[in-house]
Amino acid sequence: LSENMVVATDDGSVDLYYNNAKKFETTNTGAVVTGILTATSFEGSGENLTNLPASGDANDITASLFT
Repeated sequence: LSENMVVATDDGSVDLYYNNAKKFETTNTGAVVTGILTATSFEGSGENLTNLPASGDANDITASLFT
């Protein structure tokens, strides 16, 4: 049984897998996360965040937090 765990491409992305499903990929502009990303803290205004829901519960980052 062979499963991907980490795939590093010359001059390209680094991909991390969980149970052979890609969850994290580096790109030339940052990174892409597939699934839920949990952070213990956040710094910054968040003013440049996009595609946020209009409202949510206390555990969500929403547009209403930055107005």
